[in-house]
Amino acid sequence: MFEEVPLSGTPVPGEGLPEVYDFEPAPYPEGGPRMSVLETSTLLTRLPAGAPFSAAGAAMIASVRGAVPIVREGEEAVLRREVSFLLGIEDGGMNALMSYVISTGPALAIADAEELPFIEPTEVPEDWQELTLGRLVAAVPSGLGQVEEVELSASVRDESGSTAAAITLYRLPVASPYQLGPAQHAARVEVGGADLVTAELTAGGEAGLILTVRVHVGEEEYHVQLNGLSEEEAPVVAHQVLAGLRVEG
Repeated sequence: MFEEVPLSGTPVPGEGLPEVYDFEPAPYPEGGPRMSVLETSTLLTRLPAGAPFSAAGAAMIASVRGAVPIVREGEEAVLRREVSFLLGIEDGGMNALMSYVISTGPALAIADAEELPFIEPTEVPEDWQELTLGRLVAAVPSGLGQVEEVELSASVRDESGSTAAAITLYRLPVASPYQLGPAQHAARVEVGGADLVTAELTAGGEAGLILTVRVHVGEEEYHVQLNGLSEEEAPVVAHQVLAGLRVEG
């Protein structure tokens, strides 16, 4: 099931990781899986009535973190891919729900996340809006677009339909060694109720920099992502996003 998830991690045709990072998928190995599985986690839970069913329902959330071989400039490398899959079935009804989210990118591994430099958050601007998913609340700039909520993600899409900001949930333990994207800047921060919080700024092509904050709460791993930041605003916005993180429950 997870092997069939698109490599690029984006549903927008023609806009994917090969275009951004200039690499190609390596050939499929003969008689073997495409993705080497590193960590997995599964949870059976209950979906409350009204979201998304009129009656309550059972749900399974399964997540996997894997490594995919790629070729870049004639040399083989590794792509990190994380997929979270949800299947919900309404009690006593005929309704079912299936959704999944993907995080994909070249990987940079460090032995210990605590080796990252520690930074202090600043303050959240008063006009920012909050996104909530599971136990995590994150503040993002207002006016980015329409908020869409799905069981595994809460996102803000701009007029073109592209994701401007999002929270996604993966049920995965903290990886060791710890894997980051090909970050230009990376740091960690203390957030009450979280086991580990890291932030990284990576290149996003012509659209600008991408801020990715990973919040680990037990076996829950939340990704808070903000796209299209300029070189000048990225450090300021990053500290403000980190200030707006809150773990509830």
